[in-house]
Amino acid sequence: MVCGGVRAHDGGVGDALFLFYAFEKAGNNKEIVYVKLEPAGGWSVVDYQPQDQQLFFKTTVDALLQRFAIARFGVNPATLKTDWGEASVFMSPELAADFIAVQGFDAMSKMKALKKSGNQAVIDIERGVEHYDEVTWSRSEQDQSVSIRSNVYLTRTLIKGGRHLPPEKLVLSVLWQLKDKAALAKEDLDTLRLNPIGLTILSYQLNKERT
Repeated sequence: MVCGGVRAHDGGVGDALFLFYAFEKAGNNKEIVYVKLEPAGGWSVVDYQPQDQQLFFKTTVDALLQRFAIARFGVNPATLKTDWGEASVFMSPELAADFIAVQGFDAMSKMKALKKSGNQAVIDIERGVEHYDEVTWSRSEQDQSVSIRSNVYLTRTLIKGGRHLPPEKLVLSVLWQLKDKAALAKEDLDTLRLNPIGLTILSYQLNKERT
């Protein structure tokens, strides 16, 4: 069983929690369900149809965008391979391919250089996430979908030669969307553990925050 994507209402103790999870049954056949958890400890299963629209949980989306930002832009030579592998789980197939391509970001070469230098980057996210626009993302005239523009506000502290440089206030601008439930049900369990709602980043850019 893979757990993730928790939503809590702000209305008080009487509000329910929704836990989204996927589980495996009958070999590799997966079934996606929603389990409604009541404050008193009871629970019930909420079924869905594959064509149903994916639910939008802001707190879960915010947490996953922050997780991506830390994995992608934090630098710890000892865990860099794992961190960047985790970040790639959130990328669209096109972004993930460019991330490792020699003609693109060339992650392997950059990873070797960072490990050799021993430099680090610590990412802190204290100012949260802002969702500010809804756009149509087009891969072709026949393949269009609604996507969201968001900003993740973060602070990066570089450590070079054991010396902490002054913190930088940065903004990670992200265009993302959620996979539909039919596509989500096809994901392997390791992917669902990291990204239980199928958040897919279509583009991203890191810039200094304007003051």
